[in-house]
Amino acid sequence: MEAWQGPALMFYNNATFTEEQFLALCKLGVGNKREDTSKIGRHGLGFNSAYHFTDVPSVVSGHSLVFFDPHMSSLPKRRDAYGNLIAQRGHRYNMRGL
Repeated sequence: MEAWQGPALMFYNNATFTEEQFLALCKLGVGNKREDTSKIGRHGLGFNSAYHFTDVPSVVSGHSLVFFDPHMSSLPKRRDAYGNLIAQRGHRYNMRGL
């Protein structure tokens, strides 16, 4: 965690992500709001701009804490069923269980 501490940029709104919105965040460059005229953003680029500021953006919404690590260099590795270490591109934690 020490490597992740330092200056931070935080954005806030009072909405909570739906499951569909969490899944959309995981798809780089894939917009899902094209037909919904009440939403801004259309090409799947909005959240991706966070990568201009950090290599490991995180999101807190509802009971979820999500870390994205597309370079698979910062998050802890997990073991597969055979005991091999596997790098992760991201991880979602349920904060109720932490």
